[in-house]
Amino acid sequence: MFESTKAILPELILIVTTFYLTLRSASGRAKRQSLFIEAMVGGVTALVFLLLFSERYFGFKAFYSLLEMDKTAFFFRVLFVALALLVIVMTAKSKEVSDYLFGEYLVLIFSITAGMCFLAGSIDLLMIYFSLEWISLSSYLLTGFIAYKRSASEASMKYTLFGGIASAVMLFGISWLFGLTGTLKLDELPTAYLATQNVMLTFSLVLILVGFAFKVAAVPLHFWAPDVYQAAPTPVTTLFAIGPKAAGFVILIRVFYYSFFGTEEAAAIMEPLRANLEVIFSFLAAITMTAGNLLAMRQENIKRMLAYSSISHAGYLLMGMAAMSDSGTGAMLYYIFVYLLMNGGAFFVVNLIVNRWGSEKISDYEGMGWRGGSHSLVALTFSIFLFSLAGLPPFAGFIGKWFIFAAAVEKHMYLLVMIGLVNVVIGLYYYARILKAMYLSENRLEQVPLKLKLNEGFIVGALSLSILYFGIFFSPFMGYLRTMIP
Repeated sequence: MFESTKAILPELILIVTTFYLTLRSASGRAKRQSLFIEAMVGGVTALVFLLLFSERYFGFKAFYSLLEMDKTAFFFRVLFVALALLVIVMTAKSKEVSDYLFGEYLVLIFSITAGMCFLAGSIDLLMIYFSLEWISLSSYLLTGFIAYKRSASEASMKYTLFGGIASAVMLFGISWLFGLTGTLKLDELPTAYLATQNVMLTFSLVLILVGFAFKVAAVPLHFWAPDVYQAAPTPVTTLFAIGPKAAGFVILIRVFYYSFFGTEEAAAIMEPLRANLEVIFSFLAAITMTAGNLLAMRQENIKRMLAYSSISHAGYLLMGMAAMSDSGTGAMLYYIFVYLLMNGGAFFVVNLIVNRWGSEKISDYEGMGWRGGSHSLVALTFSIFLFSLAGLPPFAGFIGKWFIFAAAVEKHMYLLVMIGLVNVVIGLYYYARILKAMYLSENRLEQVPLKLKLNEGFIVGALSLSILYFGIFFSPFMGYLRTMIP
């Protein structure tokens, strides 16, 4: 038990920071700047412990095999903590979150981050459900955080209702699975499947998939996403667009690939189920990327447009799941990492504009590329993020899509690849709309001058350069990611 506690020390640091910030904000005397510094100290400490001490626990199963501290868990835990730090920096001077509620806001950010970290290592369905609910409850509160904004309250209610239904369906599937097999351990499912050979076991897996599909905003369980992304504070939208989505995919990988096909023995047992899973994930991928891209085309609000864009990217990731192979899983891991860089960067720019100009309209970006100074720098970095999201070379988003499509071609999924290529072309249209506004339209508005602070310029610069770097020198990192696959 003591070794298990040491293995989750980064999560414990996040939880302790959560309680500390709760007490600090309850005192009513904490200032925004001091809360920000304390939150950054807690987050950076957790990240340092992850980077320095996680390797010694690789392969260790904690708390009676509820959690596994493998390389995949390490990768996603680092990603989630880094994302939380980015979101906290984005909120430091955000006008969308008041000084009065800043402490409570940070509490929820650390809470959802701890939940995602636990989910990354979960290898027991009960632990998976517990972690998902931990994430969801914090997410519902963060969505409606701007109390005076009616759309935020409505979006929070919608998110809660949809989430509750998806959670109930998933829990029903888990209970049915346990009743049929007598186990909730992921590594025991193949043996239980062989012993049971019951068609209802497949049905229970489909019910469980509903909960995961809701978390990644796959069509037709995507209806909550656009309203939530638009209504929530922009830093929160950044968190939702990347964190819970990545958490949903790591669990999809663990349940439907690592546990079913991660070993030769398990793969031999679950082989009859492989074709069905490929069809299900292929269908989800096709309708998710198509619906997301088509609906994004007609949006005028940039946060709402990026919400539908996020749905389409979930479709591309589902192509990797449909491949049901090491190549597909490696491509997904690379794409999720790149998605953090390019989507995080895009929302960072949107957050800058919202705080300076108070606008979320695409039309308000008109002429920004030619106004000089910080305006041109922001427009340039935003263009890099958009080019990468669109999947154009030499940016990392192109390499991510290349690996995803290559994995599908390897499994002879030519129709799915064709649908994916058509969707890439559709995506170019609505990303180009923003570029057209910035560089080919005349500025008709008198906005406040956009002056970048040193830390803001460093972050957008670092993210854009990272996208260029991983778009050119991708082989070493991709090789490292492939070592994570069992």
